[in-house]
Amino acid sequence: ELVGRRPMLPSCRAGTPSRASSYPHSSVDRFVILSPSRCRALSVENIVTYLTAVLLERQIVVFESNIAYLSAIVLSLQPLLLPFSWQSLLLPVVPVDKQDLLEAPVPFVIGMLTKTRDIRAKCGSLVRINAYKDDVKNAGSFPRLPNAKALTRELEGPHARIRRFGVQFGSDSCPIYEISSEERQEAAVFAEKVRQHLMALTSELAFFMISDVGSATSVGILMRDAFVESFEEGEDRDFIDQWTQSQMFELYADWVQHN
Repeated sequence: ELVGRRPMLPSCRAGTPSRASSYPHSSVDRFVILSPSRCRALSVENIVTYLTAVLLERQIVVFESNIAYLSAIVLSLQPLLLPFSWQSLLLPVVPVDKQDLLEAPVPFVIGMLTKTRDIRAKCGSLVRINAYKDDVKNAGSFPRLPNAKALTRELEGPHARIRRFGVQFGSDSCPIYEISSEERQEAAVFAEKVRQHLMALTSELAFFMISDVGSATSVGILMRDAFVESFEEGEDRDFIDQWTQSQMFELYADWVQHN
């Protein structure tokens, strides 16, 4: 059963590249050109939910019958994560005969073109991004990103402009990696607003690090519990508690300790 049908993305010629962060895992400009695909397929609210699930390293499956859209939606999460980087299984398109990957005991983002009965059975507890109908399932299984509503409002402008530019300048015959300079600029603005939001959450991280004076080499230790408790009790703290246990956060914290 095809999960949905969607025409080729409207797009046109490429523009100038976007600015990259200084963090080692931030050289993902090649994925920025795929960001308009995500904005056309998903609402701002669902993009923020998708981002939250990825930050918490949930098991995520994306459904879309158009292979170009599917690949773009999965791969375009990379610039959204700056200054962090996905550390686990990332498969833009998985064939039906490899559906056992949906039972892998690790975090993953997997793209699927179809929904068979077996696939549906395996996805009951997974975060499901139904891109073909702009819908997210099992979003209630994890806490919301702190200040998610404020971030959503910030993203509404570039999100709407990306959609408008695609219709105004696009051509159905163009591949998804050919985008207008306006789309590229707005995609960079979109990613930068998300980056600033994530950086605000970690702006005081260095104050919660101490040096292990008993070590022969310089070793930093993150006082994780103290950092978590610095956030307001409730859903914000629940998110930070889970996020600080993720591989991507640990890698970033290690980088902060040594820089």
